[in-house]
Amino acid sequence: MRFTARGFTAVYVESADGGYIAYVEEIPGLHVQGETIEEARRRLAEALESMMDDNRERNRRAFGGCRVVSREPLSPGGAPTGRRKRPGH
Repeated sequence: MRFTARGFTAVYVESADGGYIAYVEEIPGLHVQGETIEEARRRLAEALESMMDDNRERNRRAFGGCRVVSREPLSPGGAPTGRRKRPGH
């Protein structure tokens, strides 16, 4: 995975204890272990999805009382992609 409009950069390294460690370069603290690269890849994808779900929920609680005026995909570099969703859609 690479930090582009598609995702992030996943890095896989051999563990001194055997197996593999996988982490996302752009997200501090997001790392997992697996016996095989495939297992580490699956676990990393699950951890990334879980982290993003947790962050969405945390933000909904923090800003839940605010009126949403726009929700749109964000591409690297900070420029919106142009595809906007109206609240509730």
